[in-house]
Amino acid sequence: MKRIYIAAILTALTLLTLVFLAVVKNNELILQGEVDTRTYDLSSKITGRVKTIHIEEGDMVQAGQTLITLDIPDITAKHEQAKAAVDIAKAKQLEINNGIREEQKKINLDALHQAENKLRLAEKDYNRMKNLSDAGAVPVQKFDEAKTNYKNALKARDMALESVRMDINGSRYEEKLFAAANVKQAQSNQQEIKSYIDENEIKSPISGQVKEIAIEKGELAGAGYTIISIVDVTDNWIVLNLREDLVSKIKIGSEFNVKIPAIGKENIRVKVNYISAMGNYSTWRATKIRGDFDLKTFEIHAKPIEPVEGMIAGMSVIVDWNKVGKK
Repeated sequence: MKRIYIAAILTALTLLTLVFLAVVKNNELILQGEVDTRTYDLSSKITGRVKTIHIEEGDMVQAGQTLITLDIPDITAKHEQAKAAVDIAKAKQLEINNGIREEQKKINLDALHQAENKLRLAEKDYNRMKNLSDAGAVPVQKFDEAKTNYKNALKARDMALESVRMDINGSRYEEKLFAAANVKQAQSNQQEIKSYIDENEIKSPISGQVKEIAIEKGELAGAGYTIISIVDVTDNWIVLNLREDLVSKIKIGSEFNVKIPAIGKENIRVKVNYISAMGNYSTWRATKIRGDFDLKTFEIHAKPIEPVEGMIAGMSVIVDWNKVGKK
């Protein structure tokens, strides 16, 4: 019984040794990566409720195509208010530039004549009361009233005279500048609000494929939150994560072949365009206390030299690392 047990152990050890020697001899190193694709996450500049979704997930879209339409009644109302403000500012500018109307000039001139007549009467009354007051024939109160009436009539005449002078001279240069500035400011406000109105349509920045729609019709789309993702199917690459002891075989510009089983294609030629160390979380830790060290992990990107039909994000990529670096 003991001999049988020893024989079984020896047989097992022999098999393990053969397997180990075969692995060492073949020295196979097969790496697996995956396909990645450039993705554009689209969001709304304004908050609005989804009115219409024009596409479905998986659809191919063109650059500039409308994907989602939002309903934004509050901003629409503000835009109407801004348009009215522009009309008011323009009307005021026109009034200042054209000057006062002839009818208003006549009214102002008549007001000046009336003010002058009242001033003459007030002046006569003042002089008369002054003489009587000096002679002690009237109370001081009566003289003060006449004096006050005369001063008020003088101020009224001066104001009426100033209005007539303005009619003759027209608006000042500063007033015209101020009116023009008001129009420009009102137009700027209107344009700003209109820019928000134009944002009610979410359009595709590229020609690509709809990857995900993260909102439903009738839901509220918050400003700045991703509501739809578009994939550029023409801009893809493979991603490999390598220990640093393997990175020495490649550099930026290196080329090698890969296999993508999902589309049944082998010997796809790719070119390295990105090499970067990953964070400490992806470091390969040493298993020995002495004579070993931690190995960093590097992320490698390589783009196909020729377009590969059917290559989409998430597909597995197989690389025979023994052949990399060999011509």
